[in-house]
Amino acid sequence: MAKVGEQDSRWIVSSRSDGTNVSNWHWAEKNLSNSMKIRVTEKLQGLELVNGNITVLFTEIEKVDGDMTAMNRKGKTKYVYDFNIKMKWKGVINVTEGEKVEATGSLELIDVMVDDDDYQQKIIVENEDKAKYPIKDTIKKHVNKKIQKIFDDLIEECNASVSVQNPTDNVKIIQEDAPVKIIEGSQVSLGNSTSAKSVEKPKETKTDVRTIKQTITFEVPPQPLYEFLTDERKISAFTQAPCKFSTISPGGAFEMFGGNVVGTQVILEANKKIEQNWRFSSWPENHFSNVKLEFTEQGSSCKLTLTQTGVPSNDFDRTKSGWEEYFWTRIRGICGWNYKITHQ
Repeated sequence: MAKVGEQDSRWIVSSRSDGTNVSNWHWAEKNLSNSMKIRVTEKLQGLELVNGNITVLFTEIEKVDGDMTAMNRKGKTKYVYDFNIKMKWKGVINVTEGEKVEATGSLELIDVMVDDDDYQQKIIVENEDKAKYPIKDTIKKHVNKKIQKIFDDLIEECNASVSVQNPTDNVKIIQEDAPVKIIEGSQVSLGNSTSAKSVEKPKETKTDVRTIKQTITFEVPPQPLYEFLTDERKISAFTQAPCKFSTISPGGAFEMFGGNVVGTQVILEANKKIEQNWRFSSWPENHFSNVKLEFTEQGSSCKLTLTQTGVPSNDFDRTKSGWEEYFWTRIRGICGWNYKITHQ
């Protein structure tokens, strides 16, 4: 995630030459990953579970790994985090006075995420037998709520430290209700704007290019995810920047991020495939990439395959990271749909 003040300007509204975040139109972001790793580790020290005659003490924090980003707009702050935690523990069952059952082992919590305490658990009990089952069951049933409480408390701490940008009044970025007009030459203009964004068909270019490939598995069926990526209002909501479509059909022109991204729709197959000719306004004139988003249903989840060909090599890294930073993470933050991503 980019730190505050280090966002990639190509992905955000560029209506002011000074780059000011007017009226907090787009998210102001702050990377809290490093400080959160330290604070989570501190909070986990001495963590104890008590369940009747069973006590479990976490004796060693082996790993706290992950990231956290605070995103603010118009005075409202949202937190997106994803952590993996591994700890060693020691458990005791006080069976009767003078009689105890003791056990040791490890616990790994996978994908500790915001607004979700159903973390994946990997509990290992050394020399496991039936007498030790109650200890394992106590960990299984009670540790997630303890961890969630730790993160809730840390977010309260964060609220006191995350600065909020003050909006600048009386500065107009773009008319949200302005209609999209298609003009000669397959160009698109918004409302009464005199600046047109080129959406000509791709032409051969000598620009050195590379291909971005990502596989993203969202914990949601294809239909709502497809709708989120083809609805200009929903795109505007999660990108926090203007998005305009001339029409939701092949050949239709579009603008995203206030005109920083422009292009045309090539293929739209409901819940199956989106293909677009797509470019940043900062790329060489008339140079377009080709974006393909393919949706595959996997039970209650959706495997989304992104292939973007023709990306200028000198813009490859920021374009690649921008998909996760400005699309997948933002969708998760608004909808709560967890995801896992694989880069090829």
